Amino acid sequence: MEDAVNVVTPRGKCRTSGCFAPDERCIEGLTLEECPNFTFGEIEPDDSTEQRPVEARGHGHIEATAVIGRGGAAFSAAEADSCILSMPLRSTVGVVSLVGVPDSGKTTLLASLYEIVRRGLVHGALFAGSETIRGFEERCHYSRLASLRSSPDTPRTAAELRLLHLSVALEDTGKRIELFFADRRGEQFQDLLDRPALNDSFIEVQRGSHVAFLVDGDHLIDGGKREAAIAKVQRLAIALRDKLSDTCAIQLVVTKNDRLEGHTDEAFIRSRIDSLFKRISQTLKSDVRLSVHYIASRMLGEPASGLNGLLEQWLQIYPAAQREAVPVPLGCNAFERLMNVQTGNE
Repeated sequence: MEDAVNVVTPRGKCRTSGCFAPDERCIEGLTLEECPNFTFGEIEPDDSTEQRPVEARGHGHIEATAVIGRGGAAFSAAEADSCILSMPLRSTVGVVSLVGVPDSGKTTLLASLYEIVRRGLVHGALFAGSETIRGFEERCHYSRLASLRSSPDTPRTAAELRLLHLSVALEDTGKRIELFFADRRGEQFQDLLDRPALNDSFIEVQRGSHVAFLVDGDHLIDGGKREAAIAKVQRLAIALRDKLSDTCAIQLVVTKNDRLEGHTDEAFIRSRIDSLFKRISQTLKSDVRLSVHYIASRMLGEPASGLNGLLEQWLQIYPAAQREAVPVPLGCNAFERLMNVQTGNE
C-alpha cells in the first residue's frame, strides 16, 4: 500500500490587514507565490494578537485577559451592539440602514463608500479606522483586478444581518464619527413586501439614524420593470414607517445613475422619481428629513458619482441619536457623592 501524501502548509504571514493566509484563503484571491504582501519563513509571534493581562488604573495587574483583535469580519447585530456600548460616552455614533430588494445595489454602495474614504477621495473626511475591515475588503474584492474577473461584481450578502463599521474623522474639526452600516439580504425585504408584519425583525431600521431606500437604475430604464421597482420602494416605506425613529433622516437613493444619464427616457424617469419622493413624504411623518440622491457606485472619486454628497448626509448625526451622558453626582467627598447617588440629589 502506498504511503499517504502529507500536505505541508507553507509558513509565513501576509502583511495585508484582515488577511490570514496561509491558514485561510488569500483575501485578494491570489496564490501565496503571486501575492506581493506574503512573506515566507518563520514569523515571530505578534504580541498584538495574543492574550495578555489587562492593567486596571489604580489596581495594578488583574488576572483577567483581553483578546486583542477579532479578525475584522463583519459584525452580527449583537457584536455591533457590544462595540457601540464599549465606545467612549461622548462618541458620535450613527446607524445607516439600507433598504432595497435584491440587486438594488446595497452591497456595491457599501464597498464603494469604503473605497473612497480609505483612499482619501472625500473632501473634508478622513479614514480613521474600521473594526470590520475584513468585511469591507471581502465586499470590495470582486471589483478589483486581483479577483481576475472580466467585470466588477460583488459577493452575495450573508443570510443573516451583518453590520460594517467605518470611523470617519472630519478634517476641519478633528471630530470622529462612528458609522455602522447594516447589510441585509434583499430577499428579506422582498419577504417584507408580502408580509408587512415582519417589520418587527428589522432592528437596524428601528435604531437607524439614517434609513436609505434604494431603487435600481437598471430597472428604471427598463420600461417593463420601471413601475414595479417604484411601487416596491413605496410599499417598503409604508411597511417600515411605524418603525422609524423620530430623529432619523430618510434618503431616496437611485443607484446606477451612469446608466440613467443620457437615456432617452431620462427626463420621464426623473419625473417619476420626483413623484415617488412626494408620495413617500406624504407616507412618513410631516417633520421627517427626506432627500433624493442619484449615485453611480462604480465611478469612484468622480464628482458625478454622487457618493460624496450621500456620505456627507450620513455624517450628520442628530442629537437624539447620540447617547446622553450620565450626570456626575456632586459632593465634597466620596461619601457625600455616594449619598447623592442613593437619594437622587445633585
